[in-house]
Amino acid sequence: MLRVASRPLTVLSDEQIETLHQASLRLLEEVGVEMLDGRAVDLLAHQGAEVDRASHRVRLPRELVSEAVSRAPARFTLHGRDPRKSVEMGGDSLVLAPAGGPMMVEEGSERRPGSYQDQLRFIKLTHHARLLDITYRCVEALDLPAATRHLDYLHAAVRYSDKPIGVMSLDATAAEDCLAVASLLAGGRERLPDVPMLMGGVNVDSPLRFSRETLEGLMAFAEAGQPLKITPFVLAGVMSPVTPAGSLVQQNAEVLAGIALAQMVRPGAPVVYGSFGTVADMRSGSPMFGTAEGVLMEVAAGQLAGRYGVPHRGMGLVTSSPLGGVQAALEKASCLWGLVLSNTHLLIQAAGWLEGGLTASYEQFALDLEMWEGMERFLAGLHVDGEAMALESMARVGPGGSFLMDEHTLAHYRDSIRASPLMETRGWDAWLADGARTVEQRAGDIWRRWLEEYQEPPIDAGVEEAVREYVERRKSGEPPGVPAGR
Repeated sequence: MLRVASRPLTVLSDEQIETLHQASLRLLEEVGVEMLDGRAVDLLAHQGAEVDRASHRVRLPRELVSEAVSRAPARFTLHGRDPRKSVEMGGDSLVLAPAGGPMMVEEGSERRPGSYQDQLRFIKLTHHARLLDITYRCVEALDLPAATRHLDYLHAAVRYSDKPIGVMSLDATAAEDCLAVASLLAGGRERLPDVPMLMGGVNVDSPLRFSRETLEGLMAFAEAGQPLKITPFVLAGVMSPVTPAGSLVQQNAEVLAGIALAQMVRPGAPVVYGSFGTVADMRSGSPMFGTAEGVLMEVAAGQLAGRYGVPHRGMGLVTSSPLGGVQAALEKASCLWGLVLSNTHLLIQAAGWLEGGLTASYEQFALDLEMWEGMERFLAGLHVDGEAMALESMARVGPGGSFLMDEHTLAHYRDSIRASPLMETRGWDAWLADGARTVEQRAGDIWRRWLEEYQEPPIDAGVEEAVREYVERRKSGEPPGVPAGR
């Protein structure tokens, strides 16, 4: 978990933030949102919302939204199976998670459908990566049955990592399975609000629609006191207005509606204000990532989250490029600096993402973590004291000398300068003589070495057996839910 003591980047004035806020409340009050779940509609109607049951349209009075959103906590802790791996969401923390959800895998020059073996590899790589805080489903296991593959992921995430776990694509059944596994880890369903170990993700069906599955997952996690990131995907010009300001109003309204519902289900339910805003290439309708407009929207979303006093999830190191290379590096660097220096507390897609989220790349995973290594050192700032200023060393070396073998250099070069294992610094002839290997090839060496170095974390045998038994029982066709006595 990185620490960002100062977040100087802003793109909106206080007056502009308030203008967008009021516009979002007006949108919810006058236009409303579709809620395609009867239980959610009933709850909102009971709380004072105007409901049209024939169209599933729910219009939310601004006072109702503001009062509900004010109950959301500013900070919360997401627990790891190893308590030392727990992370704080909010404040000056920046929590990182790898790519989540791609269907394809890139390994070297091969691009193929994701498999369970790939999923295991990425879980192990995430566990091994010092700078990644949350285990995530980096790639779909397309060789497993769609109805139960989330169970295999849960078991693997528990067994092969002891970091907090992220889950997504929740409907009622998947949410109940997640909560059942979490209760086995926490020592009982009643303990879940005190030691939340899973963070759920629900995505709004922009524009202005919450599907039944989204609402089922949202309400189940809120009831259990488990953290939720509520994230619209606004694609300016296609799924939201073409102007960034219009997209921000819509996105903000969608997030506020989700947060308000979660707080109505359980006051104080931990939530994360999710944003994943970008613009469309109007020649094709395809999303463009890492653009100036997209990063501006993300920074602005962080300022809006700050207005409501809830943690902000930014989109991560994203790119439209189907391959690692110059385009991916440029787009990811744009996201990196904009999001880190703004009000962002959680970055999913922090490592491995390619092709607009369709592909998880092993090599890109290593390359992205190299970017984070540099960012960590930048955020640490400069250390200035007598030893660091090296006046005695300069006196010894004198004018025209060399510091290469001075005792100060020998004592401090390891902690003062980080030599990247990926970047080539030698001249052409030395590089050519050493095989002319590309940065992508060196990245391939690194992630394979990480897998060799991976050590499976210890786990209580009873807990692992209980999770395995639950998964096997569910896969055999039994209903979700932990049996009484567990």
